[in-house]
Amino acid sequence: MGCDLILEFGGGYGSMCRLAHNLGFRGDYIIYDFPEFCALQTFFLKSIGLPVCKSGSSKGIRCLSDIDVLQQLLGEHGPGFTNSLFLATWSISETSLELRDSIFNLVKQFGLYLIACQNSFGEVDNKDYFGKWRREYSLNMNWFDQPMSHHKGNNYLFGNLKNEE
Repeated sequence: MGCDLILEFGGGYGSMCRLAHNLGFRGDYIIYDFPEFCALQTFFLKSIGLPVCKSGSSKGIRCLSDIDVLQQLLGEHGPGFTNSLFLATWSISETSLELRDSIFNLVKQFGLYLIACQNSFGEVDNKDYFGKWRREYSLNMNWFDQPMSHHKGNNYLFGNLKNEE
């Protein structure tokens, strides 16, 4: 399955976006993060020659921190997101439950997921949280929960659409 949209929740300084583009990705890439990190990501990505658009534009690479703008941009992609990837490496598992729920409500129709998380963060049992989330929102998905042998107490969670044959 090809991918035409990547939504990265928490993008660090922008290196995953750089990697995706170095591997040939040319679809829409949205990084949702704190405003300070959006400034860093924009600076880094522009410094390596990648075109970063204003947050309200509808195509290309965008770094944004306004959930209403995110919702609007996703709405412009239409009702189907089967060729879309939600990517979060430790970021989503380190946020409040309210923000997680808001983001997951926006991406529940995506066709691909890659989430890295620790088993718990603060008072939150992430294994329990992500287990419940998978059962509630993503019944049409294949899920693979892979413990990290190199990083004990952490897991990769991969999801892709079930074949409808």
